[in-house]
Amino acid sequence: MLSDTHDAVPPYPRPAAPRRAGPLIAGVVIVALLGAGAVVADVVMFTKKPTSASAPGGSKSAATGGQQPTTEPSQGTVTTVPSTDTTLPSTDPTTSVPATASATTEAQAVDSMVQKSQQARSGIAAALTDIANCNTSAADTNALQTAMDARQSLIDDIASQDLTALPGGGSLADELTNLWQLSVNADSSYLSWAGSNTCDGSTDANKAQGDAYSQQATAAKVAFLARWNPIAKQYHLPTRDPGAI
Repeated sequence: MLSDTHDAVPPYPRPAAPRRAGPLIAGVVIVALLGAGAVVADVVMFTKKPTSASAPGGSKSAATGGQQPTTEPSQGTVTTVPSTDTTLPSTDPTTSVPATASATTEAQAVDSMVQKSQQARSGIAAALTDIANCNTSAADTNALQTAMDARQSLIDDIASQDLTALPGGGSLADELTNLWQLSVNADSSYLSWAGSNTCDGSTDANKAQGDAYSQQATAAKVAFLARWNPIAKQYHLPTRDPGAI
């Protein structure tokens, strides 16, 4: 008969069932993937940051990986190139205001010729008085000849002058030429009268012709000075009277 103590020995315990490793591994994988995703997101956000703004103390080339931005247009691109003309205006007064300088020079040339015309007629009045009083002298004929030669020389001079910068310069030249030619004709007629005057009170044809030319010359001088005197004032030159030229 077996004793009660033998029957009371408990049986050996059952080995514990092994734990399943699947859920644990899956959790580790998920955590790893989440960590990797965060890293990738940080990289993407970093690469998407604007590159135009440089860090303090940095340069634009550092923000673009050290490469300088190209300035050459690609093929087929139309670009507008700003003008590179850097020519400075001339400070030479003869080139900076050529019209004013030329007009001043031309006005002075006309004034000089008018002055010569005035000087040429200085002895005419006395010579004509002597001829009319039958007191003709060599000095009288010389005065008429000198005046005629001087006026002819002025006609030649005005023909070579360029007066285009003056207001109505071409007309001024024509008027001067006309009045001097009329004066030359008058001088020539009076010079002939000096040799033909009979002093008998009869009308001398040369004197009559000389008077006619002289009257026409005076009218031409009035017309010329009506145009010239305002121009002379503009260029600070003296004005003249018809009897002075």
